[in-house]
Amino acid sequence: MYYVTTKDFITFSDTKLFYSQGFNVIDGTLVQENGKYILFLKDETRTPPQKNIRIATSNQLTGNYGKPTQPITGNYWAEGPTPIKIGDWWIVYFDKYVDHKMGAVRSKDLKNWEDFRNRSAFLKEQDTELFLKYCLKLSRN
Repeated sequence: MYYVTTKDFITFSDTKLFYSQGFNVIDGTLVQENGKYILFLKDETRTPPQKNIRIATSNQLTGNYGKPTQPITGNYWAEGPTPIKIGDWWIVYFDKYVDHKMGAVRSKDLKNWEDFRNRSAFLKEQDTELFLKYCLKLSRN
């Protein structure tokens, strides 16, 4: 995974390596928490197929992210992690693209994850827009 920086969206820095742990990575989403950066990423390994969401952390925004965690998603292909912290819970919303469904997992410690899809009223397929509106409302508070 690579990155560039800009102050004006006209001029950009040279491309720099952001994350490399020996496998293909896409769909990185960053969150800052307690002075640490949390990278939610999709492991795009082809053989054997992974296609799952993992986490890596760093004390620096632009590098030094460690080895990824074990997958936080289940035995299905997932992409597009969208994390949000509500109270003590981390909830990661994502696309189960092969199944044509949305999914969610939750954790209090970023280590022990449980499926949250069936427990959450706002995560029905037709409620994706409602979820995004809910996130927007939380970000404004």
